[in-house]
Formats: sequence, structure tokens, C-alpha cells
Amino acid sequence: MTATASAQTATLPDLAAHAAASAAEQARYPAWSQPLQVDSDPILSAREISIQSVRGPNGEAPALQAWASTVAAQPGETIELFAQLAWLDTEQSPWDQLRGATGDWSITAELVTEAGQPLASLDYTDSGRGLDTVAGDGVFTTALTLDPTKAPPLGQASSVLVRLTATAPDGSVRKGSTGFLYSNPAAELTGKFRQRIEDGHLVVLAEATVAAPGRVHLEGSLADLAGQPQAIAQTAQVLSPGVHWIPLRFHGQLIRDLGLVDALRLRAITLRSTQGMPNAIGPVLTDAFVVAPLPLDQLVGDTAAPASGLLAGG
Repeated sequence: MTATASAQTATLPDLAAHAAASAAEQARYPAWSQPLQVDSDPILSAREISIQSVRGPNGEAPALQAWASTVAAQPGETIELFAQLAWLDTEQSPWDQLRGATGDWSITAELVTEAGQPLASLDYTDSGRGLDTVAGDGVFTTALTLDPTKAPPLGQASSVLVRLTATAPDGSVRKGSTGFLYSNPAAELTGKFRQRIEDGHLVVLAEATVAAPGRVHLEGSLADLAGQPQAIAQTAQVLSPGVHWIPLRFHGQLIRDLGLVDALRLRAITLRSTQGMPNAIGPVLTDAFVVAPLPLDQLVGDTAAPASGLLAGG
């Protein structure tokens, strides 16, 4: 057995032990309130932008890369769209060399909903005008303000496909795509929060306005004051129109075990309507609330008997 193989074999029990320990740690607490054993916040990670790259025929360079300014936008909001031609992997080359080799490209896009409804036809620009901040840097930009008359029904969302075509003066063509969610949630957070201790758990109450009856899902994370993610919680309720305070419960024993009774903040929180698929997601609010110091003797939630109904309207 080689030294490399021996090292790899030696790490397998370590990985298995770590996985088992993580599973055991999660099993100590109910599904609605869990510790976070990662450096990144999963709520924020779910909203990170991804760049889609597509090479030319037979894998030819350059590749067409495309991305959007956000993963989800609501009626009346403006979404920015970006594209560039680039060499990938070991094919690195400065933009001026790429431009010198291929000439000035033009990029257009067609935006279509998952139901096949056309939203817009757009031209990208690298002119340094409008939203395009730097002329000739190779990043092409366009934007669209979402027409409320073409929005999904209230409480629902639609995936939007952005189909791009990049054309060089010599007729070379690259095709690619990106996308975003056209989201029309029926409820939204107001940004007001308060806290209390209830049944031995920390409860963060989030105020929300509801425009139409339906089921909503609230998810939030706690971090220490340095920003390190510590815990995540979720709840779901069926709400009527009006203003509501939605309770988001963090398990009392979990807070005690973390040793963070006087150093917590609401790192991220988001509300979505769950009337259909895809869900109509709302924006993520970050660092919206600092949790006041907690009375340790009142955080006595029983890990063996999680509170019932928290994911069904409790």
C-alpha cells in the first residue's frame, strides 16, 4: 500500500466518526431548531449567485458566462443581468487578448417563464453607460424592471429562463442561459422583532403583513456577535390577511449548550409563501435584531420532548 493510499484509508474512520458525531448532535434537538456546524449561514448560502458557463461547439473557447444580480425578484423590482466571454480552467487570457482575437461580440437574451410566457427581449451592453459601470471590461450588462401585470398569482412564483445568444463579427455564436425566480409572496416581514422565553425556549417574534390567506414558512438563524453561525430554526403557519407576529422558536437546551445566552443576534431571516412549487420566497433580512441577554435558569427546554405543532401552525 502506498503512503498516499495509507493516508486516505486513515482518514476514512475519521470522516465516519465525524459524520456519526454530527448526526448524534442533530438528533439531540428537534427538527425545528438545530445547531449549525458550518462556517456559512445556510439561509444566506441559498441566495448566493451562481455563474453558468457554456463552451462553444465541440468544447471550443471562449465560453459564454451568464449570471443575475439576485436569485429572486418581486413585481416592480429591477433585476440586473450580466454576461461575459471567457476562457476557462487553464485557458486564462486577459480580456483585451480575447477581444483582439474575436472582435466585438454582441449579446442578446430572451426571457421566458416556465409556462412559456415571454417576458422580454434584451440587449446587453459593454459601453460604460447606464448600469454598465466600466466600458470595455468584458462584462456585458442589461436590466429589466419586472412588469406586475405579468407576475405570478399572489402567493406563487415562476422560474424565469434567460436564454442568451452571443455573436462575434465573424459569425461565431455562443449560446447560454441563466435564470431567476419571479416571486410574488403573499406575506412579507416588516422588519420588527421582539423576544420572549416560552416553555423553556427562546422565541423570536417576527412581524409580518399578509395580503392573502395561505400557508407561510419562516426560517431564521442565530449567530454570535462575531458573525459565526450557531443555530437555525423554522416554523410554518396558515395565516389570514392582516398583521401577525410569527413565533420562531430556538430550543432552550440548544441555547444553553452553545453557551451564548448573552451574545446572540438574528443573523438572517426570511419568509416565504408555500402555496405551490416553486415557493414564493421573500427577501432575506440580515442582522435585523440583537437578542437581549437570556436568563439561563429559564432555558430549560426538554430535548427528549420537543414542542409539538411548531411546523404546523404552532
